Amino acid sequence: LVLSDCSGQTGTERHPGGGALAAVLRSNAVLMARVREAQFQDVKKRRRSGLLRGLMIVHMKQGLDVDPVDWIDCEDPAEASDEARSQAQRGPLTPYGVRKDIQEMLAAVRTDLDAFSEAEAYALMASGYMMVGHQAKRLAKELGLAAGAEAAVAPKAGWKFLQVLDPMQRKQGFDAEHQRLRDVLEAARSAALKVFLLSKPLRIGAFAVLAAIAAGILWWQREALVAAGGALVERPLVLAAIVLVAVALFGKSVFARGLGGFWRTLVKAAIALVASVVGWVVAGLYLMVFNPWYLRLGRAAKVMFR
Repeated sequence: LVLSDCSGQTGTERHPGGGALAAVLRSNAVLMARVREAQFQDVKKRRRSGLLRGLMIVHMKQGLDVDPVDWIDCEDPAEASDEARSQAQRGPLTPYGVRKDIQEMLAAVRTDLDAFSEAEAYALMASGYMMVGHQAKRLAKELGLAAGAEAAVAPKAGWKFLQVLDPMQRKQGFDAEHQRLRDVLEAARSAALKVFLLSKPLRIGAFAVLAAIAAGILWWQREALVAAGGALVERPLVLAAIVLVAVALFGKSVFARGLGGFWRTLVKAAIALVASVVGWVVAGLYLMVFNPWYLRLGRAAKVMFR
């Protein structure tokens, strides 16, 4: 039995949301994690009981370090040094040869069925190939089929995804490519606005547009700035300008930390309502302009400078 688990595994959250929507979503994530764990326990019991001759399981966090988690302000933290791990767990590489920092990022890649850039797709393919190859060798030996196992999983020359294998396995000698691949995979965690994370000129341009809109509204209302004094916040256009400036300067942290659970949920509901009414305009603009831009920035050729 061969199991390939590509699910987005539930992660820890130091500051979980306190709103009604956040609690429901987190509860569902915990439920799915329990279902996943129960399925794995079931197949492992079948293997131990002899119902299965062989079992191979691969998942996105395979071979990564699992460190103990201390509670907040713990006065007796657990040791998580390299010496405390087994020999197979030490070092920067997983047992199948992919750097642990890269594999951690691959495990965090979104699972939404949107456009994947070439570098993202190649990195996922290369990681999966190396992982399955390593497990296939073990399974072949377990079943007494060791002869030919090495040749069966040898990389085939000409496979395009092998372009990104070197910066996934080594950093020395591939420092620039390694960092570029990290940048692409860091952006791949987001479900939206990924192109803004990869393009510094685009981020600067977006900030400039927001600042220009805010400045234009303030200039339009300049007489109100002089006459109204402390009553400025009662004027909708001036208030809109203040909000635009706040968003441009502080981003989503303005809403993430400054609002209570009820108001945070209310803001999310308002955003969802606006998105459902005019979202097709934004989605169309994204598909025509920003999505192709993102795919160009994520080409393997841009990662592999050599």
